[in-house]
Amino acid sequence: MLSKKAVGGPGIAAAAQPLYQLRSDECIPPQSHLGCRGQVNVRIYPYCVCLEMPEEPENWWETNPDEDKQGDAESPNPHNGGPPPPPPGQDVTDAPETIAIRGYQREGDQWVEKAKEEGDGTSEGDPTEWSDYSKQKAVATGVFLFTFLVGDWWWDGSNGFGALIQIPSQIFDWPFRYSWVSDFHPHPIVLLISWALWDITPAVFLFLFLFGSNTVYAANLNDLKEDSSETRRIGKKANRNLKYFVFALILMDFIAFASWDPFAVNTFLDYPTAFFEMRPGIHWMLVAFAASFGLDPDNERAQAVFKGLTPK
Repeated sequence: MLSKKAVGGPGIAAAAQPLYQLRSDECIPPQSHLGCRGQVNVRIYPYCVCLEMPEEPENWWETNPDEDKQGDAESPNPHNGGPPPPPPGQDVTDAPETIAIRGYQREGDQWVEKAKEEGDGTSEGDPTEWSDYSKQKAVATGVFLFTFLVGDWWWDGSNGFGALIQIPSQIFDWPFRYSWVSDFHPHPIVLLISWALWDITPAVFLFLFLFGSNTVYAANLNDLKEDSSETRRIGKKANRNLKYFVFALILMDFIAFASWDPFAVNTFLDYPTAFFEMRPGIHWMLVAFAASFGLDPDNERAQAVFKGLTPK
């Protein structure tokens, strides 16, 4: 036996419609009569929509849960609440790949720290020994600090730290140099740019060495021993930027020198001699520049040189 619910038809408010128990033969379909030739007569009859609803079983609270599981198993839904089936060609027993964790190994259902074996390299997180690159980088930084401490880095013969003290005053003098440089140089702007690069040279060298050797970020000695892909990238970048700076420094110095007679052959022949005569202590900077190649982990010549300087 099916129970029937009557829902109100057109012209009757649905909320005011009572519910009737009707048989299937008592449902009245909607009817309408449309007149013709300019006259329209519409007769609307109330109707009901018959909905077949399954009758609830008696004592539904005593339903056996095993029957519900059996019904789910016989359901046409292929998933039955579980994960969808694998795509064609894939084995059902395939499991997701395990993600390896550096320094740990899988034992049963847990990850335990891997015991260090002989010959294994140091981990990136807590290095205990100096790698070849960390030694090379330390030697390069040591050579630079030596030249910076005892070498000539300023016009008056001051070392690198003395030059750092004079840099701010020189920077404040930049706007006032043009008035008297323009009186004797054919291209005063070129000369001023060249002088400005020489003024900041000690600061650029110091910063790039501290940055490339990881000294800026080091909190302890183990950080200086670190030999990771990130420290190698930083060292390579520092050496590259220093090469660009030195190239711009020498180029602008040559342009300022050649501005007097740019097309004379003697300009190119006399410049090397004039370069060292005007800067008698320039060899300290050149030694520091050569040491910067030790910051590059991919420089084979630097590796060969610093291997000979590194104690074994």
